[in-house]
Amino acid sequence: MATTIKLKNGSGAPTTLSKSEPAFDLTNNRLYTASDTSNTIVEIGTNPSTLSIGGTAITSTASELNLVDGSSAGTVVNSKAVIYSSAGQVKGTTLALGSWVIEQVSNNLIFKYNGAAVFKVTTTGALVAEGDITAFGTA
Repeated sequence: MATTIKLKNGSGAPTTLSKSEPAFDLTNNRLYTASDTSNTIVEIGTNPSTLSIGGTAITSTASELNLVDGSSAGTVVNSKAVIYSSAGQVKGTTLALGSWVIEQVSNNLIFKYNGAAVFKVTTTGALVAEGDITAFGTA
C-alpha cells in the first residue's frame, strides 16, 4: 500500500506510474493508480458516469447494487435482492402466491386465503382445517 501520493500539476493521466505510487490530477480531480496492464482511473470529487473493474464495465445503477448490500446467499433479507444458495434454495418464513399466503409460525405451516387462516400443517404432519372439509371433492 502506498504511503505517499504524487501530486501532478496539469491535467491528464501520468505518462509513467508505479503501482505503489498513485498520482492525483489537481486540475481534473482524478486519482490514478497503476494496475498490472494499464492505468486505472478513479474519479473523486465528481460524479463519474462510468465505472469498470478489471476492464469489465459496471452497468448496474447504484440503486441496483444496493439491492444486494446486506443480502446473503440462501436467505431472504427484507427489501433486498434474493440470492439463491449453491444448492438453488432460499430460506424464508412467508410465501405469497396471489391471494394465498403460506407462513411458518411456531414450526407450523399456516395456509391463508385473503388473510384468513384456512388450514395448517404441523411438524408431526397433522393437517388442521379451520372449517368444513370436503373429503372427496374435485380439484
